[in-house]
Amino acid sequence: MLGRRPAEVVVTAGADDALARILRAVLAPGRNMVLPVPTFEMIDRYARLTGGDIVPVPWGPGPFPVEAVLARPRIDRPYRRGEPQQPHGTGGHGR
Repeated sequence: MLGRRPAEVVVTAGADDALARILRAVLAPGRNMVLPVPTFEMIDRYARLTGGDIVPVPWGPGPFPVEAVLARPRIDRPYRRGEPQQPHGTGGHGR
């Protein structure tokens, strides 16, 4: 399937379910996630349900805040970059 092994594919009941599953798999108490904000509301909610910490990075309007993300304390696992058209309506053309 699209050049992926079955073990690399997760079928979910939509994007919210996918986000919840991914965050539960990689976040836990004592772990943190750099999250450019604003972002989709459910990412923050699902991340907090895991007990993990959110490290917010202000973004928008304008290019993706690469330097600000890299300046944050070392993250344990997930890193999320928003879609260019969402949620703040400006282009997200970073590096």
